[in-house]
Amino acid sequence: MIATLDRTTAPAFQSVRAVSLPKPDVLPLPGGGRLHVLRNAALPVVQVQVVVRAGQWQQPGAGIAALTARALTEGTRTRTAAQIAEYVASYGAFLESSAGADRATVSLYCLRRHLPTLLPLLGELLTEAAYPEAETAAAVQRYVQQVRVERDKNAYRASERFSRNLFGAAHPYSSEIELDDVAKLTAPDLRAFYATRYHLANAEVFVAGDVRDDDVAAILANLPPATALLAPLATATAVVPGPARDEIRIATSMQSAVRVGRLWAEPQHPDTHRLFVLNQILGGYFGSRLMKNIREDKGFTYGIYSSVTHREHASSLVIGADVNADSTEATFTEIYREMARLRDELVPTQELDTVRQYATGKFVGDTSTIFDQLSKYQFLVLRGLPADHYDQLLAAIATTTPAELRELANQYLTPETMQEVVVGRRD
Repeated sequence: MIATLDRTTAPAFQSVRAVSLPKPDVLPLPGGGRLHVLRNAALPVVQVQVVVRAGQWQQPGAGIAALTARALTEGTRTRTAAQIAEYVASYGAFLESSAGADRATVSLYCLRRHLPTLLPLLGELLTEAAYPEAETAAAVQRYVQQVRVERDKNAYRASERFSRNLFGAAHPYSSEIELDDVAKLTAPDLRAFYATRYHLANAEVFVAGDVRDDDVAAILANLPPATALLAPLATATAVVPGPARDEIRIATSMQSAVRVGRLWAEPQHPDTHRLFVLNQILGGYFGSRLMKNIREDKGFTYGIYSSVTHREHASSLVIGADVNADSTEATFTEIYREMARLRDELVPTQELDTVRQYATGKFVGDTSTIFDQLSKYQFLVLRGLPADHYDQLLAAIATTTPAELRELANQYLTPETMQEVVVGRRD
């Protein structure tokens, strides 16, 4: 007999208090870095990521980190860019390189059976990238043009200006750069940065998927160390904040991009996990207070969020939305109204329980595959966090009280600590 499903009663749920991420094998690399191997034979796929200290924090000039990563596949000592692309595609693989605030990452995704064939190319890119003159010049032009196109979007310009005002125009984390300076970069500039930053002395190599012992041996054999010394870090690392209220006025704009935020507690800070809960309530998910107020009730925007970004040397909170230009000032009013509610009132138990269920459920969903688990593990390694960091987070989600949230709001969500940016019209 088939049981009848009672759709009037919500299904039972189970709280998550701890998570068991797979424990990787950690091996030393010949050049001084480390190899982290997470094994899972569920699918015959392997992901290899080589992460080096070659991000904005280390670059000697604007755009160098991004362009060095982008042009990595433009040619080596023995292969052209076209040959590299054709070779990777012939095996159904995927190869990319990118640079962020603190690190650059070279990633290879392929079927396990093709890994031994593709590893020599990965090693070649990490030791013999040539940065040919013509291809590098074209890469610089494409990058400059891409940024110019993006700057036609209010949201992009707002994020740029917010980063500049939060950290300072000369700070490596500022993404508002002078494109005329970037356009002058040449192949020797990128070669110099590559030679001093792209080698295993400062690398963390992460491998996940259907990895066998012979694959590990092949990886170690194909990632030889370079001999160059590390380049000095960026010099202007002191935070020199810009104006608290800033506007790029576009009188004809029908929309305004707004940003509100501040420097935030870093992952190692004792408040971090409880602040995660506070941010979820404020604007961290679709059912947040900012969404209910500014999207659902007021109709000022299709979406508004608050998010925390943890860089290696600084963390930040940013609230962002694209709103009707005529509602720009009212949007700021409502953002600060929601902060004031969190400072003055206790979060209702039902609302807090909903956030607990959402946050724990999303965390479980975000660790469902071996590549998701690798991403979580990478965060621990690259930020130097303890192995029980996520257990502490889940415990904080389950136990943080309304009184603690109100105390945190009074410490972190105050108008005088916030910086504002508007791109569009602020009436």
